[in-house]
Amino acid sequence: MDSLTVNFIKRAIIVPLIAALLTAALLVTAGPRITAKSEVAKNNETTQVQSLDLTGYSVKSYKTFKQLKSGDLAATIKCENIGFGEKAVVFDISDKRYITMNKASSEPWNNGGVLFMGNNTSEQFKELHAAQKGDEFVVSFYDNDAYTYKLKKIIPCATAKELTSYIKDNTLVLCLQYNDFKDLGNSYYYQVYIAEMV
Repeated sequence: MDSLTVNFIKRAIIVPLIAALLTAALLVTAGPRITAKSEVAKNNETTQVQSLDLTGYSVKSYKTFKQLKSGDLAATIKCENIGFGEKAVVFDISDKRYITMNKASSEPWNNGGVLFMGNNTSEQFKELHAAQKGDEFVVSFYDNDAYTYKLKKIIPCATAKELTSYIKDNTLVLCLQYNDFKDLGNSYYYQVYIAEMV
């Protein structure tokens, strides 16, 4: 073999083979450490999402929903199953940035049902689309105790007129709003999640 052939074999076969072996050895030794660090980072992200800063919200003690004014903090909601960290729920406000409690809701400590609405594009409610039957939501009504609800039914295309009809005793109704692109006006349809108190 001449020196040109030997150089070609070194560059075309031996060098890439050595590089591949070194890369494989690096992945075998460092891979588990990288994975462990990314798991810690994910856990830290989840912890950060779950801690809720209530500054900027009107927080007051109440015994009935009638004592709440538009924009007051009504509750917090979370669902561990879908990575839905604790979120603030405000009472009867039309700002799409917030999860809002509909004023047709009634107190769960009196066997009432509650209706929360949110926007599909909102940072507050966007994880809801991943919810499945059996997922549990924990809703804390400030100093009026916390309640756990298990998701029982998902209704894909409800109209605004239908929403309050889903409120029953001891239920949590979650509505995720979508734009109705078939209608040229500003209309919406809702994906409805109905959960029962555990």
